[in-house]
Amino acid sequence: MCRCMQRQNILHFSEALTSYFVGIHVYHSLLSRPLSDCSVSLYGDFCNATCPGGTQCFSNICERYTAKCVGCVSYAYGEYCELSCNNCVGGRCDQDTGNCLGECVRGHYGPKCDAQCHNRCTFCVQATGYCELCDTGTYGSACQYNCSTHCQPSSNGEITCGRFDGRCDSGRCETGFYQPTCTSSCGVNCRNFECDINSGNCSFGCTIGWFGRYCDGPCSINCVNENCLSRIDNCVEGCIPENYGPRCDIQCNPHCFSAICNDTGYCSVGCDGGYYGDMCELQCSETCTDGRCDRLTGNCAECSKIRPSPLCRSSG
Repeated sequence: MCRCMQRQNILHFSEALTSYFVGIHVYHSLLSRPLSDCSVSLYGDFCNATCPGGTQCFSNICERYTAKCVGCVSYAYGEYCELSCNNCVGGRCDQDTGNCLGECVRGHYGPKCDAQCHNRCTFCVQATGYCELCDTGTYGSACQYNCSTHCQPSSNGEITCGRFDGRCDSGRCETGFYQPTCTSSCGVNCRNFECDINSGNCSFGCTIGWFGRYCDGPCSINCVNENCLSRIDNCVEGCIPENYGPRCDIQCNPHCFSAICNDTGYCSVGCDGGYYGDMCELQCSETCTDGRCDRLTGNCAECSKIRPSPLCRSSG
């Protein structure tokens, strides 16, 4: 009975002694352990470890017991700010997800702005990727078309056009082209090769030999120099010598000398032998044995003399 009591006392003393020394160790541990956050760039129970995020952590500060960065510098995210969000404007992104907190830089879209807008698209909707701004010189719902190279450049020297219709932003075409898109050619016979941008009508008329709004109609070959105005037979310089009439479409009488007449049909250089009249439409009398007669009266030239020769014979 006595020995049992001694053993129990010894056990209790041993446990008490152990508790005492453990308590002293814990006490000393607590005394050597910081009671607040660690200094910049350190973490751990004793603030003796370097933050793994290093300078990527905002102000080089990380959580004391997890080492997670307390915020990241611009363009970085992740537990230790080891990941990049380079396509966020200003480098502002959520530390946990990497999602941009603002807009994407041009040419990118998506929550993290890590998807590229399609080819020829300068700026697209962040959520959907739908193109809002095409590259310079392109147009179309998907920027799939090129602006006409015949658009006059804008003041900055670049050729740009309407996003959906391709109309030249400058409102002017290179010489020789028209339509708001500058995709149609002026008529090759337009004077100076210039025409109205909307209608295509030749701005300064036609070159000689052509008529019409687009100068695509040839003047009549019966016009002198084939020069006409407004219509095919409105001859500016008159008719060729062999024709006459308002449209120069009537041939001179074939008995006009050299088949030449003026604009009224008058045989201007005389008649062939045996004919007389304004248009040489009358035949000289058979009494004119030499076939010659007066241009106005038709009298035989030889019979008009005081002493006619045998070339003049009486009728009947």
